[in-house]
Amino acid sequence: MNYLEIRLDEFGSEELFKGKENSCILNPEKLADLRELYQNVRTRVEDAKQFMKSSEEKPILTKLIEILRSEKPTSRIIVFVDMRKVGSDLSKYLNTRPEIIELFGRNKVGYIASTNQASSRFGQTQAEQQLMLEKFKDGSINILVATSVAEEGLDVAACNMVLKYNSVGSEKSLTQRKGRARAKGSKAILLALEEKTMRREFENVRKEVLMNICIQALQVMSEHELTRRIKEKFEEMKAIAVEDKRRDEECKNYRNQIYELCCKECSRVFCKSDEIFSLNNNEYICCNRECWNDTKIKRRIGQKEKGNMVTIQCGEWLCYCGHRRGNVIKYGGTYLPTISSASFTIKLFDGPHETFPTKNTSWDWLKQHKFNVSPITTKELHEMAASLFNLQPTNV
Repeated sequence: MNYLEIRLDEFGSEELFKGKENSCILNPEKLADLRELYQNVRTRVEDAKQFMKSSEEKPILTKLIEILRSEKPTSRIIVFVDMRKVGSDLSKYLNTRPEIIELFGRNKVGYIASTNQASSRFGQTQAEQQLMLEKFKDGSINILVATSVAEEGLDVAACNMVLKYNSVGSEKSLTQRKGRARAKGSKAILLALEEKTMRREFENVRKEVLMNICIQALQVMSEHELTRRIKEKFEEMKAIAVEDKRRDEECKNYRNQIYELCCKECSRVFCKSDEIFSLNNNEYICCNRECWNDTKIKRRIGQKEKGNMVTIQCGEWLCYCGHRRGNVIKYGGTYLPTISSASFTIKLFDGPHETFPTKNTSWDWLKQHKFNVSPITTKELHEMAASLFNLQPTNV
């Protein structure tokens, strides 16, 4: 609704609504129709607002107030939003809330936005922006509602909390916003209205972890070693691109065929070929949310979990008959079941079991001759994380 109002205001400010008919390319009849349509839409928007729930009843605002009330009266808090109008309205709303006034005092919420927009579009002058930063720094205001302008480039005082009000950027934004919470014991919180917002944040956190791992590795590497690694990676990427192109041509014949994966011992179907995704080109994950049912996990009791800095092996994943399907690994805080290429047979729907040409068939052979395996995405990681919430697998 806020977005619609903004666009209506922008449209209503055009020259054709200021009595300058001579400069308009529309004939008088069309112009009159357009003005009438505009007024009808404006009226309907105003009518719709009367039937909308008041902002106090929105769950995200209720949660925001709850979080702010848990802070100390001396806390410094930045609330990031995506749109300037949302930031302006939210700061005014928080300044009227009795809970905020009781804890922090009156007019303790400020608003900061970019200087490249007029005040009619909720922008600020450079002087207004600087004044708000000074007030936040000296404690005249405790809560600063900000657009992305406060992420970098401005001298924003250290704060105790960063709140992202249904606002998620890139992994760069994640790092920059967390960097604003420099005070001891500070924290960053995301308030999300939609699941896709949470997924984007999850992906940003994962990328940040991997980025930090890479930085740590680079810091201890010599220039000669770094140059060699870059050259090797470049050659590897070229080889992968050539192989992908070749495979795309070969896969045209069987791309639409879906296989069932069956336990070698009891023939139980536990996965389909389109539910398998690759991780780092060396792990093959079963991304079927029901795959944990009727399984056992042999934990690495008494042994140290092993793995690299990205994935950790936590145990073996077993069929209920006891046959080993693969391993359970931990990746980015999510437990995932991997599949060993030697643990199963395959068959088409309503078709016979197929035998592999060699005893130790590899995933490379399966991908080349049987079915495609795509790289895992955030969507599959999120679904597999959710699959364990209400499940207690049998431990050996």
